[in-house]
Amino acid sequence: MKLWSLRAKLMALIVLALLPIIALEIHAAREASLRADVEVRSEAVRLARLVASNQQTVFEAAQQLLMTLAQVENLRSPASANGCRSLLQRLLATNPLYANLGAIDSEGNVFCSGVDLPAAINVVEMDYFRELTNNPSVSTGGFDSERELALRPAYVMAYPVTDAERRFLGAVFVAIDVQAASELSANVALPPGATMSVIDEEGQYILHYPDPEKAIGRRAELQNLVQSIPAGGSEATLTATIEGVERIYVVEQLRGPAVRDLHVIVGIEKAPAYAPYRKALKRQLLIITSIALSALAAAWILGSLFIVRPARHLVNVARSVSRGNLEVRSELPLETGEFGEIGGAFNQMADALERRIDELNGMQRELREAHDDLESRVERRTEELNLARLRLVDAIENLDAGFVMFGPDGRLVVANETFREMFANCADAIRPGVTFEEILRAFIRTGGQVEGMTDPEAWIQQRLEYFRRADGTVVEQKVNGRWLSVSHHRTRDGGVVSLRTDVTDRAEAHAARERGAKELRRSNEELERFAYVASHDLQEPLRMVASYTQLLARRYKDKLDQPAREFIAFAVDGALRMQAFIQDLLRYSRVGTHGGPFERLEVGGIVSRVLENLRFAIDEKKAEIVIGELPTIEGDRLQLTQLFQNLISNALKFSAPERPLRIEITAERRDGMWEFVVKDNGIGLDPEDTERIFVIFQRLHTRQEYEGTGIGLAICKKILERHGGRIWVESRKGEGAAFHFTIPETQGER
Repeated sequence: MKLWSLRAKLMALIVLALLPIIALEIHAAREASLRADVEVRSEAVRLARLVASNQQTVFEAAQQLLMTLAQVENLRSPASANGCRSLLQRLLATNPLYANLGAIDSEGNVFCSGVDLPAAINVVEMDYFRELTNNPSVSTGGFDSERELALRPAYVMAYPVTDAERRFLGAVFVAIDVQAASELSANVALPPGATMSVIDEEGQYILHYPDPEKAIGRRAELQNLVQSIPAGGSEATLTATIEGVERIYVVEQLRGPAVRDLHVIVGIEKAPAYAPYRKALKRQLLIITSIALSALAAAWILGSLFIVRPARHLVNVARSVSRGNLEVRSELPLETGEFGEIGGAFNQMADALERRIDELNGMQRELREAHDDLESRVERRTEELNLARLRLVDAIENLDAGFVMFGPDGRLVVANETFREMFANCADAIRPGVTFEEILRAFIRTGGQVEGMTDPEAWIQQRLEYFRRADGTVVEQKVNGRWLSVSHHRTRDGGVVSLRTDVTDRAEAHAARERGAKELRRSNEELERFAYVASHDLQEPLRMVASYTQLLARRYKDKLDQPAREFIAFAVDGALRMQAFIQDLLRYSRVGTHGGPFERLEVGGIVSRVLENLRFAIDEKKAEIVIGELPTIEGDRLQLTQLFQNLISNALKFSAPERPLRIEITAERRDGMWEFVVKDNGIGLDPEDTERIFVIFQRLHTRQEYEGTGIGLAICKKILERHGGRIWVESRKGEGAAFHFTIPETQGER
């Protein structure tokens, strides 16, 4: 380290101390520059608005003139054009801003003009004329770059001429002299070096100050400024350098239908506006530089006397110590200040260094002993890890499942013997370093069989996609005659571990169960069809037996004795009971095969209709019906009506004679299901019979006690099974019964 660097550091500290002052001066200059920028931009915006207002006044006055001329009879059609030229010439003489005035017929021909035109002019192809013919209710405008209507550069404004029914007859136009308009705009007090322009939708200058002759008709350099106007806005600001001069430009959009695509651009030169602020900044920086140089000179001289000399002494002492002379000591007195304290601390450090060297020698001996012990431990740990690796390899090889591991690069690391046996036809291809795709292709190439595979390439791509995903999804597939359950799992280092388990026994058992279930469904369907056909075909013979037996009783009533009449009554009763039995059986068989469509139903409305159907029986029993709040569900309207009618009829039938009958109907939502309860205070039943009553033709009472066929609750059970629910009863004999049943809130597709 050079001693004079201390002086350099001292001077650097002085510079750092001066930096905030310099920064404040720069900040103040920056703020002044920003204020100047704001003032210049504000002045540019004001001038742009003023110029735009002047131009707006010109265009509005021209539009008012056109609206007036559109009502002049001489200008409405070529047939009435007498005297129109003299009228237009008088108007041109009074307003030097207008280069020409004229009228156009509906075909685009100029039939009247305030100035002599060299030839017949047709403007049917002009944009503003086409817009008038399409929408003869607004005025339009455009730049006449060809100088056809005014013999010099002009901006043409046109207004439609229509009849009383708003039909388009032609147009009147005014050609505004763009050079005269430029001179009018130049009357605004523009600062030195400022520019003013008006550009059209094509980006051409139609007004420009200064030098309007050079610019008019030429493409504007600031067309992109127009594109920077925000949506819904009317002005924008941009700083740009054109022809070597940097200016702040402001664009202002003109208002009105005839000038909606015209923009005024005012540019103010930046250099003159910022000159005072830059001069003040230079003056302040000169003062600060003078102060900084004086401070640095003082720091250099004083630093040599009070810093460098004591520091050189300390450096010499330190060099002696570094060469191994631990007896050398600093001679600086404490009265010299911080350097004296450093010298005293250096002496203490030298004393401590001698002691520390002795301690380090002892620590080195201990470190060597610890190193020897660590090497011994590492050796033992390495042996343990090798043993664990061998155990892991043995475990993988002894797995009942096929195990295979691929590294992060997608190449095989290890595969157990079970995996090779599963792919015995391509076992030679299963070796470390191959990819999963190479194994699949070797499997196909060596005659591997996959059930359902029609396109080997498509099968390979499907397996590769599943392998790359490695999300643990389990897929089963029959390979080489065996069903395998396959899953791929991502390892922490980005590799893949695959497990393949032979599930042939389970798959075959599942297939057998599926075949049994299918056979059971087919058998049930055949039984239902048989019950329906049998019950339907048996009704006609029974009706014939009952009818002829009753006819026999009526015709030979006086000729039969009492036992004969009783026998006939027994026969009729048996036939009628058999007919009712068959009809109930027919209804039971139709629950699963003749059900109606599922629809959204209000259960309260269904219960109300059932109560109306049973009104006579309810009044006869003087029953009290209590109905809770019932939901809206999806179901078969007729079957749910039959369900509630069977349950309420049972409650009416099995009422207790010793107390008034009370029936409660409630519902409660549980886990996506609606649980309904039809509860009564009738005679009830034994708890041991709560399952038997839902079996077809099972009765708990004799026919003499209570009529019926014993099939009503079986029908209720079958209806609820079709709706995805179930039914059960809670009861004690003599205490009434509560029939519970569930129905899903929504049925989905059934």
